[in-house]
Amino acid sequence: MNENLDNLHRSIAQNIFAKAPDRIWTSGVCIVKLIYGYIEGKITFFLDGEEISTSGVGGQNYLLVEKLRNSMAEINQGDAWYTMVVNVQEDGKFKFDFDYDHLPAFDILPDREDWEREFKMYPSADLQTHVQDWIDGTIKDDDWEVVTKRLRELNPSADS
Repeated sequence: MNENLDNLHRSIAQNIFAKAPDRIWTSGVCIVKLIYGYIEGKITFFLDGEEISTSGVGGQNYLLVEKLRNSMAEINQGDAWYTMVVNVQEDGKFKFDFDYDHLPAFDILPDREDWEREFKMYPSADLQTHVQDWIDGTIKDDDWEVVTKRLRELNPSADS
């Protein structure tokens, strides 16, 4: 793996570990969904029959995640991922997984301009068709949930 990418992976994982609860936990998962200019994230730690979640992944991690995505897209000839899942273990091990094939099922739909910038930066005609009616204004602002529902239905791992 590229040393820069390896360092970014390690830094992101360290920032996730830094958010761990003081109590004993067994595992955690960080899920980040993003397009160019818009990002949602959450970290959940699993304790003895209990889950503790954050409402975000932290400002520093957002910057690192964006840098990781951009760096990986450069290596992959402009092919960018949309969802990153990082599984962490209390023993310090971590594993990254990326979804390049499905647009994220965001909780709140990004602005039209964010989608336009995304597909200008990382073109994907096949995926753009799933949000084109939002981008061109056919679906009005008050009906944004129609698009998030569609993205959930198209993404088999959206509820992970």
